[in-house]
Amino acid sequence: MPGPLQAFLADATVKAAAELTAAYERLPEDQRNWSPAEGGARSSRDQIAECVVSNGYVAEQARVREVRPDVGETYGPDKAAAFALADAELLSHLAQSAHHCAETIRAVPDSDLGVHVDVFGEPTPLSEIMVVAFWNMTYHLGQVNYIASLLGHSE
Repeated sequence: MPGPLQAFLADATVKAAAELTAAYERLPEDQRNWSPAEGGARSSRDQIAECVVSNGYVAEQARVREVRPDVGETYGPDKAAAFALADAELLSHLAQSAHHCAETIRAVPDSDLGVHVDVFGEPTPLSEIMVVAFWNMTYHLGQVNYIASLLGHSE
């Protein structure tokens, strides 16, 4: 039976997606793809697209307990396809992926929290994998807010 850890992480995942969406929407549309530096510095749009895919990836690992190469095909667009979406659709995918991930996390029974999943050759407890979507979106929330501050849009 799922316990309080799953409920906390599920709620935190959905909240992180909402906060990330709000930060992204505070940027003017013409600056959402602005990069703070040449040579690979990522735009806010790129970070949102990554979170769409990452949320699906976490949900898939929590559900099937393995890393699968077709995760983008299973839970929505891959990063390049997500990046190409209009803002409203991109943000809709972010919300959907967060809700799906949250529901998958809620369904993990306490007895499975210690199950190890092979993540790129590293056995990782399912309890740690379940944190990744929340952590990743929170991390990118900071980056989007930093970009906003560089562009003069800090609160």
